[in-house]
Order: sequence, then C-alpha cells, then structure tokens
Amino acid sequence: MNQELTQAKTYYNQADELAGKTTKMVADAQETLSSLKKIKERLEIWKKNLANAPITLMSILFLIVAVVEFVISMEIYRVIIPWAPWAIAAVFFLAGLQLSHWLAEKLIKAMQDIKFSEYRNNPQYATLTDEEIWGRIHKEVNKHFWWGLIGTILLLAIISALAYWRVKLEIEGGIRDVGFGIYDAIPIVLYIFEIFFGMYFITLLQMWNMKLKIKKFEKKLNHLVEQINNLTSDVIHYFNKAIEKGFNVATIPDSISDEIQTAFYREAHLSLDDLERYLETPQKKDFVIKLKLEDTSGNPLAKHIHMVTHYKARTSGTTDRNGFGKFIIHTFEEDYVQTIFVGNSANDQNMIKIEGVYPIGNDHEHVIRID
Repeated sequence: MNQELTQAKTYYNQADELAGKTTKMVADAQETLSSLKKIKERLEIWKKNLANAPITLMSILFLIVAVVEFVISMEIYRVIIPWAPWAIAAVFFLAGLQLSHWLAEKLIKAMQDIKFSEYRNNPQYATLTDEEIWGRIHKEVNKHFWWGLIGTILLLAIISALAYWRVKLEIEGGIRDVGFGIYDAIPIVLYIFEIFFGMYFITLLQMWNMKLKIKKFEKKLNHLVEQINNLTSDVIHYFNKAIEKGFNVATIPDSISDEIQTAFYREAHLSLDDLERYLETPQKKDFVIKLKLEDTSGNPLAKHIHMVTHYKARTSGTTDRNGFGKFIIHTFEEDYVQTIFVGNSANDQNMIKIEGVYPIGNDHEHVIRID
C-alpha cells in the first residue's frame, strides 16, 4: 500500500512538472500568436493602401531595366575596377534603389498613408493627434525627397563623368575615333528609368519580408501548440494514474496546482480550432455551491464535506444541523463539482465518495442523500 502511495505521489509530481512546462510553452505561444497577429494586421494595412498601385508591374520593369543597365554599363565599370566590375554595379544599384524609395515617399500618397498607420499603431506616439502625426510625416517625406533629388542628380553626374572618362580612355588607347555619342548616354538614361521604376521595389521587399515572418511565426506557433496539446494530455494521464494509485484529491494537504487545473480546463473546454481561446490564460472566480445533506429518510445530516470539481478545484466545510451548507469554490467558468466526499471529520479515513455532475452558482442547490 505504501509503495502504491509513493507511486501515486510520483505520478502527481510528474503531472505537476509537465503542467509547469506547459504553462511556459503557453506563454511562448501567446507571445508568438500576438506577434503573428500584429504582423498580419500590418501586412493587411499595407495591402489595402497599395491595392490600386502598379507595384508588381513597376517592380518587374525595374528589374528588367536594372539587368539591361548592368550589361550595357559593364564596360564602364571594368575601366574603374577591372577585377571586380560587379562591385561598382552593386553600389550604384543599391544607391539608386534608396534614392528611388525616398522620392516615392513624397510622390506616392499610398506611401504616406502607410507611414501614418505605422505611426498611429506605435504606442510611442499614442499621445499625438492625427494632425501632429501628419505634420511629422510631411516633414520627414519632404526631407527624404530633397535627399533623393540631390542624390539622383549626383548619381547621374557620377555616371555621366564615368561614361565620358571611358570614352576618353578608349580614344587615347586607339580603340575608337569618335567622341561621346548617343550610345554612350544609354546608361545614364537607363538609370533615370531605373530610379523611376524602382519606387515600389523596397516596399515590395518589405512586404515579402513580412510574409516570410508570418510563415516563420505560423510554423513556430503550430509546433508549440502541438507540444502544448501533447503535454496537456500527459498531465491528465499522469494525474489520473496518481488517482488510480490512491492519490486522494480531497484530503491532500497542498492544493492542486493551478497549472494542473488549467490542463483539465484546456482539455475539456477548449478547441484547437480557436487557437486564441485555446492559448488564453483562463481566470478563476469565486463560485457558490449550496448543498443539503440528508439520509434516505430525509433527516438532515451534519457532516464534513470535501468537494472536487471537474477541473480539480477543491473546497471543504461542514453542513449545519439542518443539513445545509454553503461553500465557496475558486475555479474557472463552466466548472462543476464532480466528486463529493462525506465524513464525520476532515481526516475521516472512511469517507463516502459520491460521483455526479453538480453545477455551481447561486441558482443551484443540491440535495445529497446518503445511507
């Protein structure tokens, strides 16, 4: 018997340990779900603002122009760095992309609307009015516009100078006889188109990045939920094994942990189809249960009572000489008393065990009859 009770305690401790581990995983899953919701909401706002924008078309044209420009300008880049002409191309490509984005912030209203939503949803700016936010946005986009405009002029000037330098070197080297012509100006024209068509490209990359983050969060969340679900089942399994081995849920000195009670709540009440509700941390409240205890002849009984709910919350007390008892149970919504132990004292070793479904709340009063 002592060996079984030792096993019972071991099973209970296993259940409690796994329940604590589950609680930590739930916290991680809640944080992941919150991040997932925020980035989904953010992406939807971006999509809504850019719904009528030719973002895909212009981005495709931008890539086409960038490739053509790279091929045509390669001879210019080889003059500067013969061993790594691609490095110059990469620098010009990235510079043009950033300049294009700065110009777009001023020229495309949807970009400003996106900025407004970003500011408005940032807790740091919660005290600002819409007018104050728009004032900040206009100041920011105007500054970026001038940076973009001046930077574009400088970039085109540098590319023009390099093109003229290449022509000069080719003439001096006897490679060509004629000076700077229309063909030599093609890279300059292509950069102008590249900056124009690239106005949506950084925004498109940002949206792709959000989509990748969404997939990452979804994968992590699904993995966590699967683990939580398995651990919850294990908690209940080990707890029930403890009961089978003689663990007395009514008279154990320490209260059953909130984590174990939450496992029973989650298993019985929640569905994986509603992840937000499945992962929420349920809050306990005080509920009342009223009992009248009498024998089979209807005579009232003054006895000590232990009660255990379906979610393993407990309460105890004594009925009065009229057999009435009013008990407070601190538990979750929709819980009910599942097991009642009746004895002559709190430590009675021969308590009568009664199983059933006894709803809790002021609207319920239960008559319990025993031999």
